[in-house]
Amino acid sequence: MKIVFLIIVAFVTVIVLISWMLYRFAFATGEKERGEVHIPSHGPYGILYETMVTVSSRVQNAPFTYVHTQSMDGLKLSGMYYHRKDGAPLILAFHGYKGHPYFDGCPAFAIAEKMGYNLLLVEQRGHGHSEGKCLTMGVKERMDCVCWSRWVQQNYPDTDQVLMGVSMGAATVLMASDQGVSDHVKAIIADCGFTSVPAILKHCIPQMLKGAPVGLCYAIGRLGARLFAGFDPEDGNALASMKNNTIPVLLIHGDIDDFVPWQMSIENNEACIAEHRLVMIHDAPHAASFFTDADTYLDEACTFLHHYL
Repeated sequence: MKIVFLIIVAFVTVIVLISWMLYRFAFATGEKERGEVHIPSHGPYGILYETMVTVSSRVQNAPFTYVHTQSMDGLKLSGMYYHRKDGAPLILAFHGYKGHPYFDGCPAFAIAEKMGYNLLLVEQRGHGHSEGKCLTMGVKERMDCVCWSRWVQQNYPDTDQVLMGVSMGAATVLMASDQGVSDHVKAIIADCGFTSVPAILKHCIPQMLKGAPVGLCYAIGRLGARLFAGFDPEDGNALASMKNNTIPVLLIHGDIDDFVPWQMSIENNEACIAEHRLVMIHDAPHAASFFTDADTYLDEACTFLHHYL
């Protein structure tokens, strides 16, 4: 019996250790997420690199003010507020997985500039100046979005709001849509968002952990998320939110995205019961639709916003 007990203890210890390692790999954030913006230059991003650097520098160098709110679990969250005009609508924008507002916020910055809107680029929990030691793939971030939306309503009463996100940020705003955001949210723009946390994790496991069994890795990774990050990946489901959402949605996706498959935006579009539109950007890799075809991106986004605000 003692031997059996020791074997069970050893087995449990190994599983917990592996779950911690997967948590550290997938969900923990650190100095990198609080540092300088990283602009991708590999593969299809090569021909876009100079454009991405130029536009990102404009976002970084434009005048802004740091603002703060508190998450529902007590974290101090930070964002960069770009003021353009008193009383103008405000875009509340969320960056992607281990991303940076100076890069993922470029499309929102360009839209705000063209439309004359104000802009708040959020630093997601565990990133930038926001507190937190990990990300949760949109599960807790969706409620952070609710907090930010209510902050905007409190500080800028009667201001129309647009929720916008790229990649994980897109999933965040989609999943926040039915969680009690301000009634002043008039539209959502979701750029290359995924359908659910389990779906995107299972899609990415073969890319990140080549040869690893997907089902087993997901199960142990889910355990790590629950034990060390305090969230269950199964709670993150944009498809379910789209079936409850009443806010108009514009979905944008690049047709060569191999990180978040473009089919996921099609699924989100088909699930949405509110007014919705899907725009595919030709030859755009992940999170780079705006840099690939800025004219189409801005025309579609601005036409959409003109209709609802």
